Amino acid sequence: MALSARVVSVQASPVGGVPRPPVERIYVEHDGVRGDKIRHTNVHGGPDQAVCLYDVETYRQLESEGMRVYPGAFAENITTEGIDFFALAPGHRLWIGESVLLEISRPRVPCNQLKVIDMRLPEAILGRSGWKARVLAPAGFSRRPIVLERPPGWRSCSPSSANFAGSPEGCRWSFYAQQRSCHFDRREKSFASDSTRADGAAVISTRREKSFASDSATLTARVII
Repeated sequence: MALSARVVSVQASPVGGVPRPPVERIYVEHDGVRGDKIRHTNVHGGPDQAVCLYDVETYRQLESEGMRVYPGAFAENITTEGIDFFALAPGHRLWIGESVLLEISRPRVPCNQLKVIDMRLPEAILGRSGWKARVLAPAGFSRRPIVLERPPGWRSCSPSSANFAGSPEGCRWSFYAQQRSCHFDRREKSFASDSTRADGAAVISTRREKSFASDSATLTARVII
């Protein structure tokens, strides 16, 4: 039986920062959410990162680990329920209602601003940090059902999937699940090469985002999850 996927909360802030407060309705445009301020445009925002998404399922996991989190805590614009974020990949498309179309572009890179919520963040959400998306069809919306487009023969790499087998390495599309291992594999070399730069952390984040974005694919089949 298909699971019901939906938007449970939308967030925007004219001053930006963390967290983002819930609002009744947002309007997504090609370069971002109308009226939502992006403070650090060198690493956030722009057409490839117009919208940020997070899921209530992971919020619940983090709550069970002792962190006080809630929709909007991580400054995402859209909080979802019923979508397996481990089964998403760059190129997947999300229809929100009948008019808004988003395309997943890359995993969200956790930033140090999240430490105002809990010092264990952002490292605690590596591998479950949310997604950035492009806006292909702009429109306004609030809480709406979601339809996911994904490729024929999709092989899920969710930890709950039979394909996962305790490790995502064999799954072609498991960008989200591999984020944590990629971070730790590259961090030592990245810090060494950028140790003399004050913005070394931003450089590392930008490189990590590009590595995920380079593997994006065009996906066409439409299914309801």
